[in-house]
Amino acid sequence: WQVFVFNKGYDYKNSISNGAMFNIASRLAVYTGNATYAKWAEKTWDWVESVGLINEKGDVFDGSSDLLNCTELDHTQWSYNAGIWLHGAANMYKFTNNSEKWLERSTRILDKTTTQFFWKDTGIMYEPCEASPGEPLCNIDQMSFKAYLSRWLGATTRLIPELAPKIMPLLTTSALAAARQCMPGAVGAACGLRWYEGSTDGREGVGQQMSAMDVMGALLVTGARDLVTNKTGGTSLGDYGDSVDTAAKIRGEIEVTTAGRAAAGMLTAAMCGLVALAVWFMVGPDGLWLPLSLLPSLVSATCYCENAGQIVECGMDSSPCSGSKSDSGVSLCCVPGDTCGADSICHFTRRVENASGFYLGGCTDPTFQDPLCPGQCSESLTSDIVYNPSTNLWSCCGYPNGTKSCQDPTSDTFLAISPDKFPGTAIPSSTPSSSSSSSSSSTPLSTTPSTSTNSPSSASTPPFPEQSITTLPPPSQEKSTGLSTGVQVGIGVACAVAAIAIAGVVFLLMRRRKSYEKGTQMPQELDTEKYRDQYRVPNRPELDGTMIPAELSSARKVSELDA
Repeated sequence: WQVFVFNKGYDYKNSISNGAMFNIASRLAVYTGNATYAKWAEKTWDWVESVGLINEKGDVFDGSSDLLNCTELDHTQWSYNAGIWLHGAANMYKFTNNSEKWLERSTRILDKTTTQFFWKDTGIMYEPCEASPGEPLCNIDQMSFKAYLSRWLGATTRLIPELAPKIMPLLTTSALAAARQCMPGAVGAACGLRWYEGSTDGREGVGQQMSAMDVMGALLVTGARDLVTNKTGGTSLGDYGDSVDTAAKIRGEIEVTTAGRAAAGMLTAAMCGLVALAVWFMVGPDGLWLPLSLLPSLVSATCYCENAGQIVECGMDSSPCSGSKSDSGVSLCCVPGDTCGADSICHFTRRVENASGFYLGGCTDPTFQDPLCPGQCSESLTSDIVYNPSTNLWSCCGYPNGTKSCQDPTSDTFLAISPDKFPGTAIPSSTPSSSSSSSSSSTPLSTTPSTSTNSPSSASTPPFPEQSITTLPPPSQEKSTGLSTGVQVGIGVACAVAAIAIAGVVFLLMRRRKSYEKGTQMPQELDTEKYRDQYRVPNRPELDGTMIPAELSSARKVSELDA
């Protein structure tokens, strides 16, 4: 019953969707006299009956799954399922000139309905979900089902008058019971759910209002005028051929001109060019034609770090640096908000701690073999490094007794970019980082040298001077300059592409509407006077004021409720 394959219930063949098909086909057959509608109504009934959704007792079960080839049924019964099939069968009875087959089918469903959906021996309509102890099990939709059954029962009496003596007493009793459930409310009468309780149950709602209104309205069917068809006064015009091959007709009516083809070509070329330009700006300075080797890193964008000799994912704490790629497309990774530098070095600043420092970043190569990936400090428990200006060498910070100490570095030294060559290219920060990210990133260095049992005595000179820990000036009051030029251009191009796409859709919709209007215009040779006279509403005494309208054939008192 669902439209799309990804919706839950797509494989469920239920009685109401097939009943809607059966009902509209039978009604159109009666109105138009076209046997094709009746043929499809008959096929629908035969299939539903063949799988057991309608059985020989008149039960109308809810549905079945086509994943099981409709061999197992959901035996739940709802009043609106019975009602829609009863009304459709009654229409087929009328179309087939009162055939015994459709009279038997209609009577079979009606007989089951009178016992399944009317409370015990009271003749009061109810939905089985109402009868649960305490709160009813009905959802919002199910609270309105009695409305549809009432309407279809009333309509059936017009199509099969022989069934009216059985239907009308049930509708009358139910209408009286529904009226007892209706009480004055803030905006009019508010009606309850369980009509068989004899007084209002206080469960008002839209479905309850619909049900009460329709069961009372169904009683008015006895005073309704005779049913009409398109040959006996019906004014609904239609051409069933419109639905036979609508797609083919539309294809034939739309004339693609040379100007239309040219406009479509230019629109396509412009959109392709703008998309390519947007991709170029998003990629950055590497240019429009990306090497294929860059594609894996662009797709994955996963950062890897080395910790105590193990290659692990850096996680959410690291991001690839823009503009720092090796020949194989591998990027350096630093913590968002930190500064990317050469030689795989990242620079962090922590205004909260009023300190800054350096650490070895990660890279996007999962093997960690790319030249851009740092090869130093691979066995260290921390990636923090410290610079010795006297030797112009970097060293890995130590980790004596489980405490990081850049004043007591390891003996591993290496040559790399000096601190005065920074800043480099900054990573756009998605969230402010107030501490070190993980084992792959740095831990903020204190402005006070750390102490440990292995640190030199106070009388000795530390091997690395205090200048390796830079104290920051007070935070600047200047506002951020905002997005980079490349990002701004990329956003602008994306907006332009979206605008062109919207304009193209509007253009196509306007063309389709114009073609539709062209195809539905009245032919010039049509005799409009003939049709105007044929469908003009005749004057009636009740409408022109010469006769007092009368609802009843004789004056009598109408009793809505028992005294």
